[in-house]
Amino acid sequence: MRNENNLVISKGKKRRAVCWRVCLLLTVLCVLLMAAPAMAKGKKKANKKRAALRAAYIENEREILATDWTGGSWEGTRYINATGTVLADLVEENQEPLIRMKGLGKKSILYIGASHTERTKHAVKDPDVFFYGCPSACFRWFFYPRFYLGKRVLPAYQVIRAYLKARPAGTVIIDMGGNDLANADVYIGFYKALIRRYPRATFYFKVCMPRESGNSTNGTRMEFNKKLAAEFPEQTIDLFEKIYSLPNFMTIDGAHYAKRLYRRIYQMTMDEIGRKVVVNVANGKVTVKQKRGAGKAGSNTAEAEVE
Repeated sequence: MRNENNLVISKGKKRRAVCWRVCLLLTVLCVLLMAAPAMAKGKKKANKKRAALRAAYIENEREILATDWTGGSWEGTRYINATGTVLADLVEENQEPLIRMKGLGKKSILYIGASHTERTKHAVKDPDVFFYGCPSACFRWFFYPRFYLGKRVLPAYQVIRAYLKARPAGTVIIDMGGNDLANADVYIGFYKALIRRYPRATFYFKVCMPRESGNSTNGTRMEFNKKLAAEFPEQTIDLFEKIYSLPNFMTIDGAHYAKRLYRRIYQMTMDEIGRKVVVNVANGKVTVKQKRGAGKAGSNTAEAEVE
């Protein structure tokens, strides 16, 4: 009799547990059904906000694209174009609130640039380097945000500024110029201003890389590179000839490379700055052998500008 009673009690407990679970499930479903309209409304509002933001940035891009950066000059911290319009002012830029990016200040190197930088980011795995790339970026991206593939890309100068605020003696590698080769003098003037503004930091400037086809010829790219190297002989990383002369040199779309070649280029870049690492060509994993030593003399001795 006692066993039968225990069996009845056990079955009762199971029924109550099942009922409790069913009630809980029904409650959750009711809450979700009640919240669905509000969630849909919130999602619709968020999508509308994103669309408006995207439209604003597209319009901003049109205005910036119509702006003529050529024929001007740097006067102190300001860049003034041929019509007398101030297109960039580092003093004003330095008054902007510092941006926050997870992990930015923890890296010993900031590697920033256009599409080659973005593709290098996905080709190598280097725990000591912060990559920040923006495909199709021109000089204006240093000061104006872009909207690429549905995402807002912060101005490059603000990323550099935030990084050097966290690491005043950090190393910055800039890989730009291939999308607006006519602006070599604009880049050079800006790089000089950067060096004056951040005398403790170490800057390196990568030259434009070779391509197989596209709007710009390799001859034009070499002219850009020659100007850059003439102004910054100790800070220019010139790998053009080394890559272009490779027996198996080729691109995947006329301008960009396969991951294996990006890994080789990254190895060469690290060798140029004296950072002893080994890049696994098969998987892109970077192994650091020792701390950065005597590579190119990238230190800056100019006086800092006043904010």
